[in-house]
Amino acid sequence: MKIKQTFCIVMMALFISCKAFAAVEHFNLNMSKSRVVSFELIRAKNPKLPTLLFLPGVNRGLLANDDALEIMADKGYGVVTMNFSTQPISVSELPNRVTPHFKTKTYTFLDLAEEVYALSNELKKNFNVKTVIPVSLSFSSAVSSVLENFPLIIDTVPMTASAAVNPELENYRS
Repeated sequence: MKIKQTFCIVMMALFISCKAFAAVEHFNLNMSKSRVVSFELIRAKNPKLPTLLFLPGVNRGLLANDDALEIMADKGYGVVTMNFSTQPISVSELPNRVTPHFKTKTYTFLDLAEEVYALSNELKKNFNVKTVIPVSLSFSSAVSSVLENFPLIIDTVPMTASAAVNPELENYRS
């Protein structure tokens, strides 16, 4: 009897896990032979709501199965998480023996913004997304500062000086 109960519990846990992650789709946007933008998509349940495009932090983007993002998806929003072409998840998607584009070019925030525009256009063209709202996280707030032509751009935890943790210290910064 104990084995049957354990088996049932394990199967229920697997079923719930599969159900929770089933809505997450993984894609790559090939900008060139040596430049790939990896992204995850949860399609909007409510077509009247925008798709939130979560830009990455320094090392990588958020994962679409993050609890906070799943809450947004459950509320009907589309959710996309991306990794810039310079980040490990995207670089790992390049074919073997292909030198990443950033190794032959010095990237600026405008280059990274180009990736945001390209992904936004891809979502509208091939995924039936009507409205894209970029959401920056820390490092990517520097990229969002050069973005244009979006109805709204949301900066969360914008990159700033460590003194900003203490407003009194921030007053001394010039």
